[in-house]
Amino acid sequence: MNDTTINNNTLFDTNRLQDSIEHSVLLDVSDNWTLCLGIELAYFLLFIFICWWIHKQGYFKVDQDRITIHHRIHKDMIQNQEKAFIQQQEEILSPMKSLLTQPIMQ
Repeated sequence: MNDTTINNNTLFDTNRLQDSIEHSVLLDVSDNWTLCLGIELAYFLLFIFICWWIHKQGYFKVDQDRITIHHRIHKDMIQNQEKAFIQQQEEILSPMKSLLTQPIMQ
């Protein structure tokens, strides 16, 4: 056998492999691609529906769960801090207010 025969056989096998790949890509994979896309879309829509249903039923809105209790405690703590800050500012500014409200003597 000479080198030309080996190269021709290799080239023929390569072309046949390339044709096989193109055939599978163009026909078989496109059908599977649309099927996979349809399945993924169905899963996504099912997920959205389940999330909406859970939200509509109010399953995650309970007053005694830890997150709600934590938020209430934190909100009360902030309100107490604001009240203390306002009271402190009023005590500091009250002497200045009395000076500003007094009439100026000439």
